[in-house]
Amino acid sequence: VAAVIMKKIIALLCLVYAGNLNAQVLPGAKEPVADYALPTEYTLGGITVSGAQFIDEAALIRLSGLTPGEKITVPGDKITDAVNILWKQGLFSDIRILTEKISSSTIFLTIRLQEKPRLSKFSLTGVSKVDADKIRESIQFVKGKPVTETLKQNALNKIRAYFSDK
Repeated sequence: VAAVIMKKIIALLCLVYAGNLNAQVLPGAKEPVADYALPTEYTLGGITVSGAQFIDEAALIRLSGLTPGEKITVPGDKITDAVNILWKQGLFSDIRILTEKISSSTIFLTIRLQEKPRLSKFSLTGVSKVDADKIRESIQFVKGKPVTETLKQNALNKIRAYFSDK
């Protein structure tokens, strides 16, 4: 009797263990998720973009280098390369590529972006109108351009140079 009970317990444990191997589901999750400890090859089923306000989503997907239907490894170089390509554009303050869904050997991704703020207007205070006009001409800000640290630093350098020349 004890041997029969022991065999049933072992069989039950094997079933539970095998279920965990097949579907790597996080507690409370409805869909399987990618296990980053075990790189796995998937077919890229689709890509969506969220957070893009001023840039065409289809253009971002093409720019990323990710193509629906291609084989990718998760985690892998292809996703890292896509993040690096998007980052080099200088348009975003945050870029994430997330697993939206895994269905069998097909993975669906979301590119989640946070665009940098864009210049809408600027003003100069504490200087004469003549100085302000000359500084504006020197800086040459473009309305709608992303505000980057480089843009701010260049403007600061030009303003300092203008006043040091005076």
